Amino acid sequence: MRKGFLGLVFLTFCSLVAAQQSLNNDSIIKLVKAGLSEDLIVSTINASPGTYDTSASGLIFLKSAGVSDKVVTAIVTKVAAPTASPLGTPESPKPTRSSDTAPAVPVQIDAQPQPPVTGSRVFIAPMEGNLDGFISAEILKQKLPLIVVTSDAQADLVMTGLNLKQDDHWYNAAWGGKDKNEGSVKLIGVHNKSVIWAGDAGDRSLLFSFYRRGGLSKVAERLVKQMQKDLSLKR
Repeated sequence: MRKGFLGLVFLTFCSLVAAQQSLNNDSIIKLVKAGLSEDLIVSTINASPGTYDTSASGLIFLKSAGVSDKVVTAIVTKVAAPTASPLGTPESPKPTRSSDTAPAVPVQIDAQPQPPVTGSRVFIAPMEGNLDGFISAEILKQKLPLIVVTSDAQADLVMTGLNLKQDDHWYNAAWGGKDKNEGSVKLIGVHNKSVIWAGDAGDRSLLFSFYRRGGLSKVAERLVKQMQKDLSLKR
């Protein structure tokens, strides 16, 4: 029984190496499942052509299938190694034409450059209770160097958020209790869809909070002041 199993392992290994087929993640998992040693698998990776998935999900799948760190490291090293010619020597550089000698232009991958916040056009998405209207008014009132536009198609930045209104139960209001209105917003860059800034605020005054509440106008005022401070928005 043991001899039969070892024979199967040997045939599996030989079929992969002898044919010099391009190895991949599945091939490595098969070698691990067949019981081959780490050193033998690493030697096979180094000596054989391969096309491997070394993304985060690919590496996680290898680990979950029982592939050791040593073998995973060999795969990553193989992928990172420079491509060699069929004779085993590095490929010679291709001759360049005169048009190829122009200075290279840096290329930004996966994202366009994010414009500076100061002077940007910002669209404030509708929010419950017209919180967006209060925020627009506060941006103008506090003279932030932003241009409020009425369409996201015109915008460099989009502000979106929530207005959370608390209930009026007496136990939430006792001794100052909770804010009756709370706002939470995010400022998102249109070009790269990344969050540039996030903030939240309530309407309750820190002094005599039980008696003094400012509603959504106070929430908007505090949000805009917080954004101005965090992003250093000055004319």
